[in-house]
Amino acid sequence: MRSFLKFINSTAGLLTAISALIVAVGGLVALNHHPEPSGPGTYVPPVPVPYASTSQPATPASIIPAPPQPAAKPAPVVMGQLEAGINRQGNDFDAFGKHADNAQLCAEMCRTDKACDAMTFVISRNTCWLKHGVPDPSQDNNMTSAVKVEQPAP
Repeated sequence: MRSFLKFINSTAGLLTAISALIVAVGGLVALNHHPEPSGPGTYVPPVPVPYASTSQPATPASIIPAPPQPAAKPAPVVMGQLEAGINRQGNDFDAFGKHADNAQLCAEMCRTDKACDAMTFVISRNTCWLKHGVPDPSQDNNMTSAVKVEQPAP
């Protein structure tokens, strides 16, 4: 302790102690420095500093947010079972229908059209009627219908 007091009482020791004090105070000032606003009446908010839980030391994983997760895939859309002998009258897309060679192709046309909810295929005319909504079923041996259903995601 005496050698420390002799050093502080010397000119070199006193200058060294003052220099160390100036550097320490300068460092604290630099840490607490907030830039002045860029113009009169301009408010510059402080920059937010991420922090970690106080129960554990900060790690890069606790400061940097995780990347966003990819969106879940939509459930696959399929047509329900073909309903032979069933007509679903009404709610047609148009007044003329579409040509299809068979009920399976008509059902595929509905499945791939986002606006289609159901279909009815007229066997004698090879005409496919795509539908908005799902009309009630009725018996007709010249028709085959199907309703679009969503499968649960795997």
